[in-house]
Amino acid sequence: RIRYGKETVLIPYGAKVPEKISDRALNEFGLNPFHYHMLVARLEPENNIRMILDGAVEASTGIPFLVVGNHLTRYGARLKKRYKDYNFIRFLGGIYNYEKLTELRRYCRLYFHGHSVGGTNPSLLEAMASNARICAHDNSFNRAVLRDGGEYFSSSADVARLIEGNPDTTNEFWGKRVHWNRKRLKEEYNWGKVATQYLELFETLLQGRK
Repeated sequence: RIRYGKETVLIPYGAKVPEKISDRALNEFGLNPFHYHMLVARLEPENNIRMILDGAVEASTGIPFLVVGNHLTRYGARLKKRYKDYNFIRFLGGIYNYEKLTELRRYCRLYFHGHSVGGTNPSLLEAMASNARICAHDNSFNRAVLRDGGEYFSSSADVARLIEGNPDTTNEFWGKRVHWNRKRLKEEYNWGKVATQYLELFETLLQGRK
């Protein structure tokens, strides 16, 4: 605005909010509901994979921790080597079936979102839509989207504390956050609303050219 003398327009991303979420994917991976943690990310340093997994190791609970993301990379190989002695950490590779990912997110005990750059992250919106109990890296991007809908961490010690001190999954603590996240998605990150905002913007631009 200052440099070019033009007004800016913010149009958010969107996410589909499923009404029902099955648990079929759990059988495929040999999992029990709410007895595993997980993260979904590109295995890159800025996504704080090491911080999260170091925290899981520090917690020493032995609960399965799923790492979903392509690990056939140089950094992925380094991560697998670093955690090769911890059998509870499972590198599943990339999962590109949206329904399957939604099911895994829905029934995990805690979902860790380590992304630290790049504004609104689609995978965070997807986690919110799946009723996940979200623990996000503490930065301005994640707080702008998640707000009070989850917990935050900035170190492996924080991650360990969250894993060790996780309230019962039926507790009102998470129930309110899950409900609030879905409500915000429907109101603020609704694809229909997003499409309407784009249409209104294009109409305004076209009118300005007449």
